[in-house]
Amino acid sequence: MKRTSAPSPTRRTLALAATGAMTLGLQPTAGATATDHVPPPRDTDRVCEAADAYDNAYRDVSADTTHGRNILCVSDHGIAEGYDDHTYRPGRRVLRQQMASFIARMIELERPLFDGDDEFDDVDPRSPHARSIDALAESGIVDGRGDGTFGPQDPVRRDQMASFIARALDYIDNGAIDGSAPPAADDGPFFADVTTDSTHAAAINALTQQAVVSGYGDGSYGPGDVVRRDQMASFIARAYDFVDEWFEQHPPEP
Repeated sequence: MKRTSAPSPTRRTLALAATGAMTLGLQPTAGATATDHVPPPRDTDRVCEAADAYDNAYRDVSADTTHGRNILCVSDHGIAEGYDDHTYRPGRRVLRQQMASFIARMIELERPLFDGDDEFDDVDPRSPHARSIDALAESGIVDGRGDGTFGPQDPVRRDQMASFIARALDYIDNGAIDGSAPPAADDGPFFADVTTDSTHAAAINALTQQAVVSGYGDGSYGPGDVVRRDQMASFIARAYDFVDEWFEQHPPEP
C-alpha cells in the first residue's frame, strides 16, 4: 500500500496557505438541520486482517471487543504502541502528543512528512513525541496556540480529533492541505450538537459521511468528549481504510 512521493517546499507553501480556505469552503450551510441518517462506521477489511489472525501482545485487550480488532490492526501497522508491561490501556485518554504520533505514523505509511525543529515552546525536544509534533506542524497538519505552545499533555477532544484526521487524509492524498480529501459532505450536518459555526464542523461532517467517525446512540456526536485510546485505534483504522479506498478510486500522481 505504500505510495510515497518526496515533499517539496512548493507543496508546503500551498498547504499552509490553503488551510483557512479549506475550513471555509467545507463549512455546512448555515441553518441546516441535523439529519437522522448517519452512516454506520466503515469496516476496516481493506487494511486489517481478521481479529484472530493477529498475535495479541496486550494482556488488557480482547480481540472480540468493539475496538479490539482495530487496536491489534493499528499496532500491527506500527501506528500504535503499547506499554512496557504488555498493556495497551484502552480506556486511558489520548493526549495531544500521543495523537500526534498516531497521526504521523499513519501518514508516513503513505507519504513522507516535512522535518520540523522545535516548533513549539512547550514541547521538550527529548520527548518521544517531539519529532511527530514538529513534523506535523511543519507539514501544516497541526496548529499550536497563539502563545506558541502546543499543549502536549492536554487530552484530545472528539471535535479536535476529527480535524486532525481530516487534515492528515488531505495531506496523504497529495502532500498539501488543499481540501482534496476527504470530500466535503453533501449530506448533513449529521449531529444536533455540532453547530455549523464550529471550527471542526466541516471535518466532523466530512468524516461522518465517509464513515470514519460516528456518533452515539442518542444521535449526538459529543464534540467536547475526550477520546480514549481504544476509540482512537478505531478512528485511525477507519481513516486508513478510507485512504486505501480513496487511492483505488483516485490513483496518486507519480
